[in-house]
Amino acid sequence: MNAWLEGSVPCSDFRNSEHRFSASRRPRKDKRMGLFKKGDGSSQTSSQATPKSKSRMSVEFGGRRSGEFLSGVRKSKKPMKAVWNGVVLAQSEKCEIYDGTFYFPSDALNMEFYRSSDFVDNHPKLGRRIFYTLEVDGKQHNNAAFYYPSPTPKDAVRIANHVAFWKGVPVSPVGEEEESSGSDEE
Repeated sequence: MNAWLEGSVPCSDFRNSEHRFSASRRPRKDKRMGLFKKGDGSSQTSSQATPKSKSRMSVEFGGRRSGEFLSGVRKSKKPMKAVWNGVVLAQSEKCEIYDGTFYFPSDALNMEFYRSSDFVDNHPKLGRRIFYTLEVDGKQHNNAAFYYPSPTPKDAVRIANHVAFWKGVPVSPVGEEEESSGSDEE
């Protein structure tokens, strides 16, 4: 029978019994409650069982450690634009940023390129999301723009009815060349 099932895990380097780890002393994660159960029957939260260390080895992304995100909405420091198929779809100095995504106010959109889409989904964090299909020079880019009519977190209310882009629609600061004009067709 497997040593793990018998209640202990042997070390590969040592053969005597004093160098065995008891499985009953190891914390086991209770997946239903997000708790770790210790061998003595008591429980502790995952933050108590595995403290988060601020390692020098963590990778930096956007001025913050990976896994750490800024919460809340903040204003863009530069005027931004969204371009697809060589046409400016939106341009504004009043963009909002939430979780790394730029949201344009509705008055900054060139609405002649937007068509209502039948696709609506429910984002797990922000709530109901409504999509637009982009149409430029006869080319369509389905569900490439979206907005939240009433985002659920309190820290995201400022992005309500602001439009964001994805699926190959680059957003860049005004005055800088976009990396790709994103002439994808769907």
